[in-house]
Amino acid sequence: MLAPGLTLSRQWLDDPAYARYGFSFWADTHGGQKGLISDASFLQGRVRLKGALPLWREGRLLARVEIGATAAAEFNKLPPDERFFAGGDQSVRGYNYQAIGASRDDNGGVIGGRYLNVFSLEAEQAIKGALGLALFGDAGGVGDSPAPEVHFGVGVGLRYRAPFGSVTVDLAHPLDPDQPVVRLHLGVRVGL
Repeated sequence: MLAPGLTLSRQWLDDPAYARYGFSFWADTHGGQKGLISDASFLQGRVRLKGALPLWREGRLLARVEIGATAAAEFNKLPPDERFFAGGDQSVRGYNYQAIGASRDDNGGVIGGRYLNVFSLEAEQAIKGALGLALFGDAGGVGDSPAPEVHFGVGVGLRYRAPFGSVTVDLAHPLDPDQPVVRLHLGVRVGL
């Protein structure tokens, strides 16, 4: 699959490692043409916005929105890396990485979708020195329509503010009844 594209990004942060105020914008569009080293014709766009606002002394509010859409006549010919999935520590916490998709195949594997919608809010507060706590809520869905079924996750997290950013440890609870009660997510956040 040959899929040339264009990516734009911009950020304004008061601190590049640990932003209390600022936002970032990232957008990508790419596509392929059947017969030009591609098995299918498609066009895909994706936009991600992140923001940080100071709430009170040593506290901040983080917000994230990510949306995407794919136009393809033969969607089933697109490889998995050209489909949308949700779930995981950079998406809807409480769910496995890429566990949210449009449907499942005969073996129970998640099939990605044409559309992606992910939203997140997180309140973070320093409690002692470099240690902090966070409360968060995530929502997201993937489907074959622009308004897919939305899955929710809520949780608490521990934050350690290191010189390079934040080390994050999250305990997240998915609100779907068929999911495990809690899932552990580990990560590193630089800037936003």
